[in-house]
Parts: sequence; C-alpha cells; structure tokens
Amino acid sequence: VRLSAVEALRRLVASGADGGRDMAALLAALKGPEAEAAAAALGSMGAGAAGAVPALIEALEDLSLRAQAAESLGRIAAAAGARVVTALLPALRHPTPEIRASAAGIVGRVGPEARDAVSDLQTSLRDKDPRVAIASALALAKIQPPDPASVPDLTRALADPAHEVHIRAVMALARLGPQGVAAVPALLDALGSPDADLRMCSARALGEMGPAGDRIVEPLA
Repeated sequence: VRLSAVEALRRLVASGADGGRDMAALLAALKGPEAEAAAAALGSMGAGAAGAVPALIEALEDLSLRAQAAESLGRIAAAAGARVVTALLPALRHPTPEIRASAAGIVGRVGPEARDAVSDLQTSLRDKDPRVAIASALALAKIQPPDPASVPDLTRALADPAHEVHIRAVMALARLGPQGVAAVPALLDALGSPDADLRMCSARALGEMGPAGDRIVEPLA
C-alpha cells in the first residue's frame, strides 16, 4: 500500500495525468498503515480530489490523522471552491468540537464561493465550545462582509483561559473592524491582562475599530 500511495503521488505531480485510478487507491489507503501519506497525496491533488472530501472528513475522527486530513481538506477546498461546500456542511454539526472547529476553518478557505455555508456558520457562532464559535467567525469574515452578530460570542471568548482561544477571538474581532465596535469595552479590559500576547493583540484590534478604538489606543502609544 505504501508503494502505491507514493507512486500515485509521484505520477500525479510528475505528469499531471488523470488521477482517477490513483485517487481510488489513495482512498483505500486511508484505511491502512500509510493513511497519513495517502491523505497528503489527496491534498496534493487539489480540486481533482473533490470526491475524496467525505472520506477525509471521516479521517478527522482519527486523532493521529486529524491534522493531515484537515490540511488536505483545506487544500482541496481552496482549489475546488463551491463544489465541496455541501459535502463539508455535515461536519459543522459533528459531535466532536475539534472536528466542528476544523470544518469551519476548512469552509473558510473556500472564501466567497462558500455562500451556501453562511447560514450554518451563523448557527455555529452560538456553539457552546468557543473554539467552534471563533473558527466560524473567522470563516464568515472570509466569505462575506463583517457580521456584528458574532461580537457577543467573541467577546465572551476573551475570558477563556486557553491562550489559543482568546487570541483567536481577538483576531476575529480585529477582522470585524468598525463592525466590532461593541467589543471595545472588553478589549479595553484585555489590555490589563497578564498575557502579553493578549494585550498586544487587543491593542491592535482596538486600532481596527475606527474612531472609537483610536481614542483609546492613541494615549497608549
């Protein structure tokens, strides 16, 4: 199986030929000991592996394979665009929060062509897990103009003890720009955090909020 996966990848990269048969072999290899190599090979096919999206979503269930499967799904989604959005939507409702968050991030890589996912992502903004809410907000920011409906969830996430969660929340608020002005008081509070990264990111986010944020940031400069 290892040789078939590696050889399939080599032929696809070297010749650009039709990889239909190779993709079938790689899908089978996702169930074997060379699953990670197979997932990477599928990702290298880009839009040509659009049919592999359901299998790679299933591969997210495997902790040892999750990172590579997510990366490959992102590469395929970015290349295939709207064609893969419908196949990705069920993962936004997966029982595992990490998979829901990964799915939101992958949909975001489709960009404006993922308009059909907007309603599902707006629902995910209210996810109890802040990682999912933040990933959904970041995805929406890549698909459509800033949506201030995400501000309350992102503001609550600023208080999350997990470093990654509150930093990504600030990043999402910064993307909202003036539409996120309701978060200014919470960002101001974050300037007093013992977390240096949070203080720095919050100051930058305030600078993106327009006049309301500028009035706070300028005296701090």
